[in-house]
Parts: sequence; structure tokens; C-alpha cells
Amino acid sequence: MKKKKSFLIFIVVLVIAFPVMAKECLSMHVVDLPPAGFKNKSGELIGIHVDFIEALEERSGICMDKKIMPYARAVKNLKLGIHDTGILNPSSDSDFYLNVQYVTKLITLKTIILPKKGLSLSSDKSLKNIIIGKVRGSPLGSSFDEGKYETLELKSYGHGLSMLKRGRIDALAGNASGMYVIGKSNLDNYFNVSGKFIIGERELWLVFSKYSDNIDQIEPIKTAAQALVNEGVVELIFEKFIGKNWMLLNE
Repeated sequence: MKKKKSFLIFIVVLVIAFPVMAKECLSMHVVDLPPAGFKNKSGELIGIHVDFIEALEERSGICMDKKIMPYARAVKNLKLGIHDTGILNPSSDSDFYLNVQYVTKLITLKTIILPKKGLSLSSDKSLKNIIIGKVRGSPLGSSFDEGKYETLELKSYGHGLSMLKRGRIDALAGNASGMYVIGKSNLDNYFNVSGKFIIGERELWLVFSKYSDNIDQIEPIKTAAQALVNEGVVELIFEKFIGKNWMLLNE
């Protein structure tokens, strides 16, 4: 009887001392696209998504396991409940809305087409006779998905800069934060920033799979994420990776 009582006391002490053992870490995707997520020269996973997830983990006290993957796979995995949560632009896939819960809006990013020096884009018509570089996997809207414009698929925004220098493309499409990662000097030297064409805007959201086994964690995650947004943590993380002037492209 004493042994049984001692064993029960031992179990209670373990649960109190190590509460995280009672539940697995949330599995969170990191989109494999700089500056959202990428590996540095040392193989360390870094980026805007990574920093926000780490801030969210610290604020909420909930363990989070980060996994880097392409945008398309992140969307698929969330729809199937393969992983719990992550940061995404809303998908144009109608099934996405049925299978994923939007938790907290983090920021709104302009989707722009940035022309080369000497070229100005003023209307949809001005996009007809040019070649536009588009980063593989980046969501830009139905006009691009339906082949309305002539495009060249790119590996990254840096690859886009290289193609523009070689005369392979006339403009680069993407979100304002992604564009700015190529550097202010490159933007000033090779692009007509004032001649950019805004084709829309996309909200960046923290989302949760409706098929997650950890649905009960949504409310504490939402509370912590909203607090970080209110405190300006999201903007500070963006500035860390792409500088303070990136908002010039987001106006």
C-alpha cells in the first residue's frame, strides 16, 4: 500500500514539474522561400516565419516543432491535417477554406510588379507585351495562375535580379517584402520603383488545420499571436531581415 501511494506521488510530481511532457509539440511549417524561411551557410533554419514562431512559442509557453517545406506542400499538409499550424497567405484553393481555420492576421503585403529601369507600368494593358519573372511557388493571384501574362518561373528573387540583368525578363512580380530582400542598392540601380504596378494585396495569417489533434491549443495560440501583433513584433521581425525601408514597396 505504501509502495502504491509513493508511486502515485511520484507521477503527480512528474506532471507538475514537466507539464510539456503531457502533450506533444505543435508541428508548424516554415515556407521554404527567403525571407520567410531558409537555411544559412551553417545549415541553421532562419527567416521571418522562424523568428515569429519562436516569439510565439516563448509568449504562449507551447512547444513548437518547425519543419521547412515548399508553399504547395504546406497548403496540402494543412488540408490533410499532416501538421498542425503555420503562417500562410490565404490560398486560392477553395478547399483550403473548408479545412483550415484562420487564427490571427499578422500583416498585409502588397503584391506588385516591379519593372526594369526605363519601363513604367500604369495599367493592366501595360503588362501584355512584357516578360514577368515569378518566383516558383509564390501565390500571386488568378491572373497569373490562369496564364494571363507571359511569365518566366524563377528559383528566387535573387534569381529574378540575375535574369533581369541578362535581359531575360522585363519585370519582377511578388510581394513587397520578398522584393526588398534583393537589397535597396539593387532596387535603385536596376528597377523603376516609382513605376511599380500594384496588382493586389495578400494578408499573412497564422492558420490551423481543422484536422489537428491539438485544436484545444488554438485559443492560447491566438491570444499570444494577437499580443505580438499589437506590440509591433511582426514589423520588427520584417525589419530585421529586410531593413526598415521595405515599406516603401508596400505603399
